[in-house]
Amino acid sequence: CTLAYKINDGSTITVELTCDGSDEWVGIGFSKDGQMQNSEAVLGVPGHQPLKYALNGKYTAAVIQMPENKQTLMDATLENDEDGRTVMKFTKILNEHMLEEEEEIYLLYAKGMTST
Repeated sequence: CTLAYKINDGSTITVELTCDGSDEWVGIGFSKDGQMQNSEAVLGVPGHQPLKYALNGKYTAAVIQMPENKQTLMDATLENDEDGRTVMKFTKILNEHMLEEEEEIYLLYAKGMTST
């Protein structure tokens, strides 16, 4: 996978994750300590718009979609490009929920086969 990002005026981050394969979910995690557990993530599943999730543990049931009032992504898309890659793009507010101003943030990514 290739990850590209840009900090916009210090208040938002625009992210683009490109991964080989067209039938895969992809995710970007925002972590205080470099670990997935107790972090926030944006997950993109083929056929659906990317959404924000709380990663409350290391098992599937602990990955919880955030409520509607916390779904603050802007311009979120998940598409396949002409080379058969999965491309997820979004803009996210930096200073919200678990992320505090002036705090170091680790970006984590993951991908996997869709379980439909």
